Amino acid sequence: MIGLKESFGSVSYEQWIERLKKDLKSDDLHELTKSDDIENFDFTSYTHETSVNKDLQALPHHLLLQEKNDWKNGVIIVVDDEKKANTKALDVLMKGADALHFILEKAAINWDVLLDNIGLEFIFTEFTIQTKEQFQEINNRIGKNYPSNLAVNIDLMIDANSKESVQSFISLLNGNFYPVFLVDGYSIQQCGANITEELAFCLSTGNEYLIRLIEAGLTIDEAARCLHFKLGVGAHYFQEIAKFRSFKALWAAVVNEYKPQVASSTNCMLSAQIGLMNKSLIDPYTNLLRQTTETMSATIGGVHRIFVLPYDSEAATGSSQLSERMALNISLILKEESYFDNVIDPIGGSYSIEQLTEIIIKKAWILFGELDEIGGVFNDQALNLLREAIAATALNRINRAIDKKDTLIGINKYTTSSDLSVSFKEIKIYLQIPQLILERELIPAKA
Repeated sequence: MIGLKESFGSVSYEQWIERLKKDLKSDDLHELTKSDDIENFDFTSYTHETSVNKDLQALPHHLLLQEKNDWKNGVIIVVDDEKKANTKALDVLMKGADALHFILEKAAINWDVLLDNIGLEFIFTEFTIQTKEQFQEINNRIGKNYPSNLAVNIDLMIDANSKESVQSFISLLNGNFYPVFLVDGYSIQQCGANITEELAFCLSTGNEYLIRLIEAGLTIDEAARCLHFKLGVGAHYFQEIAKFRSFKALWAAVVNEYKPQVASSTNCMLSAQIGLMNKSLIDPYTNLLRQTTETMSATIGGVHRIFVLPYDSEAATGSSQLSERMALNISLILKEESYFDNVIDPIGGSYSIEQLTEIIIKKAWILFGELDEIGGVFNDQALNLLREAIAATALNRINRAIDKKDTLIGINKYTTSSDLSVSFKEIKIYLQIPQLILERELIPAKA
């Protein structure tokens, strides 16, 4: 294969266009230009190599050191009963999970029962905590022994005393720095945010964390190690792939402004969560297709962990065993049977994706700059600006679904059930923004 490329002449942009016109039997290439009303940008599907920023085609340096595009298959477990949570954890580990996210629903935790027989050295473990005492116990039990296998989800965006919280949590780490502060782009995305709004929020939040951590006495390299990011995944396959690639480049640019001494500090620990905005309770089997393409976007985008929520997680009756098993199996099949993990940066060199990446980078950076100029998202003025933008995007999503400009099989088109009433749990709120589930907006709730 060496020298194969040199055996063929290159094709100019003009030649490429003429060939497209010939194949389409038309001089009008407008149908190959895509307009995205939610994301507010246009892009073409016939991009030529001369139209793409060459800097975006190079692999991130940390990818060059990898042998595989590997990720952890995660399951979220709510802990209100330690024995039940432990039983579920052992069950999903036997079914192929290698990442657990424990959401601690109470203050007093029997850690010996919760973690019994779980090989923490072999899996990744993540905790959403209630108290500083829980954080200290996690740090003592796991952080000192397996810091590379651990993350804690401390979200300062929902903590009114953020500056004080940074110092108190950092003091408990005793110099053992691992990801403890979460930047929760997923919750913003599930409120209806578009890609630009989600990434700008993550950049602004992450930057504010860095500022506070450095003020608390950490170096930029230590501060960067204390952060991790969680993004949602939307339905637009190529845009979502480009989103993950864009965020890595954007975050590296933010960290580089602080002059890190360690090159790997510009990397970010990134997880993806497959949410519920476009999922259906009425026509449940359509969800497998949606969850699969969204998981594919995340794997190709190069995330470290994937959590696929069961499609009926927000149903009033709770998730079923089938939906939970299917949620885990999707990412397992992509890895074990489709070998998505065996190619590093599989989309690299795809000119249309590179073009999308460049578009997203520019739009997200502009909004990040606007938020930063008025104090960042820890400032009420900046946060309100973002809230208003997200509310407008969410309303646009709803109206497009109502008008059937966006097709949601089983929800606004080709519905299969005569009973169109569905029952959901109470609406979740993040930063005073309600979660958006399109089916809940379109279909009457049960009385």
